Amino acid sequence: MRFILPAAGIGSRWGDLTLLGDTKGLFKIGNKEIIGRSFEEMLFLKPDLVSVVLGHDGENVERYLRDNYGSSKYDFEFDFVYQDDKDGDGGATRIALNSPKMRSYSGQIGIKFIVDTLSTLSKSNQTNLVNILNSFDMPDALVMTDEVDNSGSYGLMVKEDDRLVSMLEASGNPVPGEVAIGEYYFKNASVLRDTLNFLYRRNLTHNGGKEYKLAQYLDIMIRKGVVKTFLVDNWGDTGSHELLLQTHRDIMKVEGNDAQFQYGDDVKIIPPCHFGKGVSIRNSVIGPNVSIPDGSHVSDSYLVDTVGVGNGASIQGVNLDGAVLGKGSKIFGDGNNTLRDKSHKVKVGPDCNLFLQTRNLIN
Repeated sequence: MRFILPAAGIGSRWGDLTLLGDTKGLFKIGNKEIIGRSFEEMLFLKPDLVSVVLGHDGENVERYLRDNYGSSKYDFEFDFVYQDDKDGDGGATRIALNSPKMRSYSGQIGIKFIVDTLSTLSKSNQTNLVNILNSFDMPDALVMTDEVDNSGSYGLMVKEDDRLVSMLEASGNPVPGEVAIGEYYFKNASVLRDTLNFLYRRNLTHNGGKEYKLAQYLDIMIRKGVVKTFLVDNWGDTGSHELLLQTHRDIMKVEGNDAQFQYGDDVKIIPPCHFGKGVSIRNSVIGPNVSIPDGSHVSDSYLVDTVGVGNGASIQGVNLDGAVLGKGSKIFGDGNNTLRDKSHKVKVGPDCNLFLQTRNLIN
């Protein structure tokens, strides 16, 4: 088993948080970066090579992965390649499959979008997945999925019995259903490589646009081969502000460390929360669902449903609800106690200063 991890995207929906700083994959949720969480979820499959497709902030992503998951710690080899053209996830996969370390490989290949997808499998489902991948009748493609109440933003799976017969593109309609989560397993890397190379040579982009998509290959497999789905136990999406906050809430239920955090009588903590190393808090109400990363300072503030995705934030005299704060960001309020109902839902880029008209809830 080998893996391809597309991680070249800039995460443009995050604005200054990614344009001025780290790629979204290096955002922290609790005590670990998104890319680290996603990476560790696949290690039970024991890959012998992991190809990472890099782009924006690629050097920092490569450094992070080498430092935390290098060969001295795990029994696999890295292959780092760069996607210079913004030609889609099919383009990223094609580049990885044609690298010197991968071009002759014809075995199973897993593809996971590690900057967007956080999925977990129970021990029993890990065993089930391994058994499917090792079985003689493994399908040509296996699409990892989750059942959601609102499939409008995702590709909806259409099945007959246990076989996938169609993948509908995002419709915007809020209907429940089974959706792809951004993780796939393919039986034969050579067939995938040859198909993507053919599409590239013929300039057969997705819907006539500028990108090549894995969905084009899956459509071919659905018509010619056998494609099945596999439901994960839990899935977290980090593709937008709201989705990241929801994923953060789910993680806090499991990983909140507020019980171990030492604080004074002028601080109220409402679990679950997570506090990094060297955090200082005074005269504030924190929680629920708040992550304050390493080296951050909070005073005279009320924080709810707020994520510090980078270390060293400074927060003073503000009321934040649903905020995402970049590395080294500084947020200050005016201390106006008359604005009792005023709270702020903001995204603050790395090393940016923001002044807010706010309130102080501490009496």
